[in-house]
Amino acid sequence: MSESEPPMPDPEKFDAIVVGGGSGGLAFAKRAGALGARVLLIERAELGGTCVNRGCVPKKLMWELGRHRRQAVEMEAAGLAPAPQLDYPAFTARRAARIDGIRQSYDAALSDAGVTLLRATARIDAPGEVQADGRRFATDRLVIATGARPTLPPLPGAEHASVSDDVFAWEALPRRIVIVGGGYIGCEFAAILAALGSEVTLVTDEDRLLVGFDEDAAQIAAQNLETAGVSVRLGAPLERISRAVDGGLRVSLDSGLVEEAERVLLAVGRTPNIDDLGALSESLEVADSGALAVSDRLETSVAGVYALGDAADRIPLTPVATRDGTALADTLFGEGGDFADLGLVATTAFVYPPVAQVGRTEAAAREAGTEVEAISDTARDLSSGVLTPEGRDGTQFYKLVRETASGRLIGAALMAYGAEDMIATTGMALASAPDRACVARPTGVHPTFGEELVGPG
Repeated sequence: MSESEPPMPDPEKFDAIVVGGGSGGLAFAKRAGALGARVLLIERAELGGTCVNRGCVPKKLMWELGRHRRQAVEMEAAGLAPAPQLDYPAFTARRAARIDGIRQSYDAALSDAGVTLLRATARIDAPGEVQADGRRFATDRLVIATGARPTLPPLPGAEHASVSDDVFAWEALPRRIVIVGGGYIGCEFAAILAALGSEVTLVTDEDRLLVGFDEDAAQIAAQNLETAGVSVRLGAPLERISRAVDGGLRVSLDSGLVEEAERVLLAVGRTPNIDDLGALSESLEVADSGALAVSDRLETSVAGVYALGDAADRIPLTPVATRDGTALADTLFGEGGDFADLGLVATTAFVYPPVAQVGRTEAAAREAGTEVEAISDTARDLSSGVLTPEGRDGTQFYKLVRETASGRLIGAALMAYGAEDMIATTGMALASAPDRACVARPTGVHPTFGEELVGPG
């Protein structure tokens, strides 16, 4: 230091510093603040992270819009009513207003909890040492909740494509789009955009869609997508994306097939944001998933440094991040907390109808050497052939997975409108380890999809 430079001030001390204001970081900060801890939350972008701004919330609103339009188009095809004209810019404006309101509510909640919010980029120099906005901070409890970003594959021409973050900034829907990736993000956007009137081709190098979901449910979901007009290409690796003469895009597959589109959407995974944390990054152990390895208490390989949400090697879903964030705060500043039970995390792919599951899939149980029996069936919605042309509303499906030795139910997959809500209560039932006799005792409401799941079937 030269004689003319003033000495660096001592770092400001906090009980906990959180880097990242997404679902997990917010949950931790609010609970820790409510428990009396002095908390600093550093966020360089909008509060709410991916879920509120570029993921779950805006996508679910698009799914709802697609569902309403899909119903209107099918009613028109059935000769019941004309389909209304869709004003997509008006929808995006109303969606933006809703999301802004959610962000403001987070700001208010942090203030109410006494959390200090700093809008800046954080650099973590060492355990408990953080720089942001030209200031230095210190803590004995550092929480990394930096989320994840869409993965950009090393593909020639990838710069011409969009990723999921970009979709919510589109002012108009593409007439024709190629979506690359058969996971839940790719399938959801394929279903939604087709429902909103786009011509959609879904391409994946896998031999099936929705890897990780129940295989039978995934197969029916693929059939439902094709019934809705989506062209599905399985086992089709990409070679390149290029710009066409007319300004559009060309997607070349290794089979020699070329797909042309107005837009290409890459939905091939997400990469945890842990590569630009500062000098501390080199000391943190990374799991095979690409996220930070953590203990049962979410502590990383560096003592006093914790990770949450997509930055941690957990299940990268908002409810897990929120539960873990609250539990970590209770553990560090309260009387202990209950972290998310990863064996009972419900998940849903928002296609039409949605696919939801909880517990172990039939395939995963068998692979682990567990003898199981699967009870499953398909059905049509009561309105099929009345409010819609026959077979155009999508097949419904359920599967209950039972451990053969004990008779205990260990997993469930549901595909129906409302399954995204039913799956949480299904998970609650699985947590009590019911056997088939327990499921046979109650009766459902007639005529509903739910009645298929209970009774002596």
